[in-house]
Amino acid sequence: MLASALIDTSALWKIVAVGFAGGAGVVVAFGFVVLGTSRFGEARQGGVAARGGYALLVLLGAAFCIAAVVLGFWAMTKK
Repeated sequence: MLASALIDTSALWKIVAVGFAGGAGVVVAFGFVVLGTSRFGEARQGGVAARGGYALLVLLGAAFCIAAVVLGFWAMTKK
């Protein structure tokens, strides 16, 4: 019996993709939150556009992290 008959490769690739997005994606998004927060504090002397860009970076990164947590809780309660 071949392994391809036993393993659903389509489902396996979906699991790998979601695991990669969840693992690496959340780490990168949280890194953007930390970067934006530190640069926002340093950009007090700078213009409004620089501070607005860093604030947007923080908000988008935080929204992604919060969405990942909510999606994780939702997935756990559905099982």
